Amino acid sequence: MAGVLIRMKLRLIRNQMTGLRGLRMAVGALLGVLGVLLTVRLVTTWPDRPQLAALAFALWTAGWLAAPFFGGGTEETLRPEYFRMAPVPARRLAGGLLAGAAVSVPALATLVAFATLVPMAVPYGAGAVAVAVPAALLHMLMALLVARVVIDGLGAALRSRLGMDILTMIVSVVVAGGIVAILALARPLWDMVSVLARGDLPEFSAPWLLGLPSGWGVVAVRSAGEGGWGMALAALAGLAALDAVLLAAWTALLRRRLIAVAPSRRSRGKSAGDRAARPLAATPVGASTVRGVRTWLRDHEMRIVVVVTVAAGIGYGLVGGFLWPYFMPLAGVLALSVACSESANLFGFDGSAHWLTLTTPDSERAEVRGRQIAWLAIFAPIGVAVSAVVIPTAGPDVQVAIPYAVALLPAMLGVGSGLVVLFSVIAPYPVGLDSPVPGSGKSLAPPVRRLILLAQAAGLAPTAGVVALGTLAGSPLVQWGGGILAGVATGCLGAWLLGKIAYERLRQSGPELLQVLKPV
Repeated sequence: MAGVLIRMKLRLIRNQMTGLRGLRMAVGALLGVLGVLLTVRLVTTWPDRPQLAALAFALWTAGWLAAPFFGGGTEETLRPEYFRMAPVPARRLAGGLLAGAAVSVPALATLVAFATLVPMAVPYGAGAVAVAVPAALLHMLMALLVARVVIDGLGAALRSRLGMDILTMIVSVVVAGGIVAILALARPLWDMVSVLARGDLPEFSAPWLLGLPSGWGVVAVRSAGEGGWGMALAALAGLAALDAVLLAAWTALLRRRLIAVAPSRRSRGKSAGDRAARPLAATPVGASTVRGVRTWLRDHEMRIVVVVTVAAGIGYGLVGGFLWPYFMPLAGVLALSVACSESANLFGFDGSAHWLTLTTPDSERAEVRGRQIAWLAIFAPIGVAVSAVVIPTAGPDVQVAIPYAVALLPAMLGVGSGLVVLFSVIAPYPVGLDSPVPGSGKSLAPPVRRLILLAQAAGLAPTAGVVALGTLAGSPLVQWGGGILAGVATGCLGAWLLGKIAYERLRQSGPELLQVLKPV
């Protein structure tokens, strides 16, 4: 079965090497080559420094572990669901899919990186080389299995509403923390790479890296070269046992994935909130607002955006406070920026149900304004609450950032509510199941959506300019009063103008929008 799946994988990869997907694969291959060259440099230039090799292998393993969090899932050209009806046991299918997963650019780069254990072992003799070969293979197998256990574990948690909310918050905090950490550690890492490029030996001491599973191959090679065969065999046995445990865990998760069904939606009775919403729904805009709020609270894909926004505020506030304190007062604004970027596909969430809007005469304005108000009703409390928590706890060294945080908050709310509906109309995409995590369809998003962060920056620039002018002039009145007035004015103008452009565009291109949002 493994041979069949490998040939199928090669055929699919060949057919996918076109357009933007092919460009992404080429860029990924280039990054993989650079990572391999750096690993070879570390391992072969200083073979007497096993901690450097253990660091390189730890980074490779961490990359596979973090791929489901930062990349939206691992590469799964061969989806397990394709073989749901095949009379194949889960264990055998797991082996075949693992063999297919090994046929990829990331897996090949990882194998070459771990294969640097062989030149490390050459000076120690044939015995050490004989240990290095299986160690490299076991390391690559561990990386592949770790990624698949993580992604299928995420999928299992997402099948319940509580698990989905908790897991989404954890993932979002991890992602936010990772982004901030990358920004904060970019300079030290670049300095270390520069030292390596000059051929100098970097100052590095972390013996604990050899105790991690990613360092067991290095321990095995070094022990075999120094005559410690007991330790060498123990390290290899540890790697093999860990791979066996990961394979068993992935097989169990794969079995659950193959028999999983979508969670049933229980009917809801009339609640006090439903009765209280009736007067608000008396007008077209009010009805659109009530429906939008209910959708945000009940639709599991849109709830993910809400949870991600909360987690992003927490992540930027906490991690920013440790790594770059200026992030801390701006946590509420940054959380709203995430909400704007992630939710600017409102009609994509509706899908083909958009025909209801098309068949209702003169409903475009009410539809857009109601969605704007609903977005503000959901995310304004989050942004205000996060800012109210983090701003008073900001240290004295970052007080200069507080006027920016206070003034930019209303500007971000207004501009964000306008950009959400505008991009939902001009650059929607169907929400499908193009990745292992349900609800993720961003690979279908038009390239113009990448401009949303630039649009946010342009909308916030006038307010930030007023605050900066007051700061440079030493005028608290301009800095605080002028900044807040500029933020409120910018927010109101952005919400009104961008919303007007959105419903005019919706009025002109409603049928074309429905064609774009056809089911995938």
